[in-house]
Amino acid sequence: MLRIFQEAIGNVLAHAGATEIRIGCREDQRERIAGVAAYVADNGHGSIDMASRQAGKGIASMKARASSLHGHLDC
Repeated sequence: MLRIFQEAIGNVLAHAGATEIRIGCREDQRERIAGVAAYVADNGHGSIDMASRQAGKGIASMKARASSLHGHLDC
């Protein structure tokens, strides 16, 4: 999860033009299995329309890391 946070924060700093970043984790359940939900939020201008372009290596890496933890990544 640390590497996912690092990449997400780096993306915000490089691309979002944000002045604030909020990160956190909370207990969560998916399909009745206990786990953790993590989030990164910012006040930047938003991401580029992901449907109109291929995700970069950073997002692909975050998705792979989340998958290896039996999770998923929402952008």
